[in-house]
Amino acid sequence: MTTDPFTVETVAAVQALDFTLNMDFREIEVEADALLILKKLQTMEIDLSPIGTIVDEARSEGAKFTTCIFMHTKRIGNVEAHTLAKHDLGFHEEIFW
Repeated sequence: MTTDPFTVETVAAVQALDFTLNMDFREIEVEADALLILKKLQTMEIDLSPIGTIVDEARSEGAKFTTCIFMHTKRIGNVEAHTLAKHDLGFHEEIFW
């Protein structure tokens, strides 16, 4: 399990997109406080970084929606998500909040 914040944030985006697709949502807004990740998700440039394949997966999942918007939120607006993420580190199975 990785603890790299960029990888964790990108994997969380993929899981959120996958989950909402499975729930039959067709329009989604994904908020995150990692501006670098959001910029990677918003562009179609080839990403050769270590998380490039995960970014590609997130883009691919996002393309399945009628509307998929990746938006930046300040960390203060994302406190609940960080609290849940820290709590989730102790679990070894998938848990959805």
